[in-house]
Amino acid sequence: MTERARAELAMPPDTTAPAFVRKWLRDMLNGSGVTSEVLSDTLQVVDELVTNSIVHAATPIVVTLEYSRNACRCAVRDRCATGPLPRLVERADGTGRGLRLVNAIATEWGVERSTAGTTVWAEIGSDASLVP
Repeated sequence: MTERARAELAMPPDTTAPAFVRKWLRDMLNGSGVTSEVLSDTLQVVDELVTNSIVHAATPIVVTLEYSRNACRCAVRDRCATGPLPRLVERADGTGRGLRLVNAIATEWGVERSTAGTTVWAEIGSDASLVP
């Protein structure tokens, strides 16, 4: 079994949250042995998920990260029980591409809804030990 680590960060739905989360992720993953490609992809995916949560839920956010050398599994949880849903994007739209980007980068991703809120998770890279 591959060695893995787990970390969690809670924060308010502030416009500075995406930058703060990117810094936190870099601090967590630098020196961990995670490949530069997995690090870069994880930063991009989590940035999209946090931004979506701020824009659409506007509730406190919890970011969870599990990682090994070959993969990261990240989840962003908020207290909005209704979203997100991918939508068709018109060419002229300035927004709405976030989940399509997540789909293009992530190995797998999904949405879990409950009465307590929504969790959007994504796996980047490949490591069977990160599968719940």
